Amino acid sequence: RRVLFRSLTLARLPAQVSARLVTDAKAFNAPQLRVSGGIFAFCATSFNAPQLRVSKELFVTKAMSLNVPRLRISGNISASTVASFSAPKLQQSGQIYAYYAKRFNAPCLEKAESIDAGYADSVNLPKLRQSKSIDVPFAKRLNLPQLQKASFISADRATSFSAPRLQKSAFVSVPRVPEQKRAQRKRAALHL
Repeated sequence: RRVLFRSLTLARLPAQVSARLVTDAKAFNAPQLRVSGGIFAFCATSFNAPQLRVSKELFVTKAMSLNVPRLRISGNISASTVASFSAPKLQQSGQIYAYYAKRFNAPCLEKAESIDAGYADSVNLPKLRQSKSIDVPFAKRLNLPQLQKASFISADRATSFSAPRLQKSAFVSVPRVPEQKRAQRKRAALHL
């Protein structure tokens, strides 16, 4: 079931809506919404759902700002144009597409199907344990202390990379960090 809302009715949404919400509003503002069957706000340039905790899907593909401070569980999240992706309470997600975000902050995220934050130079994922794909080629540093399973990791420009618990079967694309290069040169000089 789909429900089409105009911007005037979004503020009056009840706390729980099991239907998919589809809106053409330029600003999505649902201050009371806690649970949603999915949100499709393709025209919204700003997204504000401060009480949202669970959403089956979240599509805000034109939003420059995203405010979901209490979101804990979500299916796929498509927020490709946000300047900064921050979901401080998010624990589990499907695919996260925040391609143009300069900062990616999900400190409680433990499991995600995939993360695509192509332009993020700052990435914060200290609790991430599992993700099929992590694509953050512009990240300056990538520290994934809890990561155990990932099929693909791309951090091509990272000056430091750490994933001490990662299983060896993963494909990791990171440049050699300066400390590694110095150590290799030293070993090479000793073997001459």
